[in-house]
Amino acid sequence: MSSRNGRQLHLLAFGNVRAGGAWRLPGVRNGPANQLNTLVATAKAAEAAKFDAVFFADGLNFGPKATWAHKSTEDFEPLTATSYLAAVTERLGLVVTGSSTFQPPYHLARQLLSLDHLSSGRAGWNLVTSFAQAAAANFGERGFLPHDERYPAGRRDVTSSEVTVAFLGAGYRHRGSRGRNLQ
Repeated sequence: MSSRNGRQLHLLAFGNVRAGGAWRLPGVRNGPANQLNTLVATAKAAEAAKFDAVFFADGLNFGPKATWAHKSTEDFEPLTATSYLAAVTERLGLVVTGSSTFQPPYHLARQLLSLDHLSSGRAGWNLVTSFAQAAAANFGERGFLPHDERYPAGRRDVTSSEVTVAFLGAGYRHRGSRGRNLQ
């Protein structure tokens, strides 16, 4: 919807959220997040409500020393989940968190490009650099980069990913200082 000054409000639904006490409210769907019907219902409801995209956060830090207590094995891996949703939605953007810390940029770029192709250009990437000790342990690492080194490393990974995407035949369009979109 445009306003008089040409600005628009874009809506993004959070795809993997659960409210602990929602079971008390009649009519609220608050089943396990790893049920296909719950995943599809969430995406279809967002699309029907004219949301621009659905966002699936991810954390690599499951384990005894996890940073967030709510992280569980119930959550679908976002690229797999959104690849399925690409087939059952038509216009809804599919945004996933992808950490560049523990996987090579080429591999991550290929996965995101596959989602982009499967969804006919509706993929989005929330780039993060992992910081949790539990995440490092899950990848057989002893630690992670210090804060001041993580973001330059993330920028290098984005550049490497852009090269991979260009090499594989897709283009991208630069969107200001904070974003790029695959085309």
